[in-house]
Amino acid sequence: MAWSYRIIDHGHYFALHAVEEGSAGELLQCSSKPIDFAFDAAGGPDKVVTELEVALKAASKAPVLPMPQE
Repeated sequence: MAWSYRIIDHGHYFALHAVEEGSAGELLQCSSKPIDFAFDAAGGPDKVVTELEVALKAASKAPVLPMPQE
């Protein structure tokens, strides 16, 4: 299991979410709200840039998912 970023289709808009994927790539969990990329000051601006790069790479190679039903 690993955390990653995926584009989620909410029906009337798309948003980037943190997701937990299983070993076969299946969706295990999805953040209830889109990601905001806010980090503690200790990480500095480099942390924001690094996470944006990770998110772009993950979201651009994976298919868009529908918003999971609760």
